[in-house]
Amino acid sequence: MLSEILIATKNVGKAAEFKRIFGEKGITVKTLLDLPDVPEIIEDGKTFEENALKKHKH
Repeated sequence: MLSEILIATKNVGKAAEFKRIFGEKGITVKTLLDLPDVPEIIEDGKTFEENALKKHKH
């Protein structure tokens, strides 16, 4: 069973929303806010998917 998930965001509002949703299922959410050594990722893709893939690669 999944116990932890990493969401590639530094958006505080999104982080709180994901923590609420997954927390109800007993899943711990970590975000880029929890990983201070991860460099800033410029979201310059043309689509949400391109930006998500860029974050995934970093």
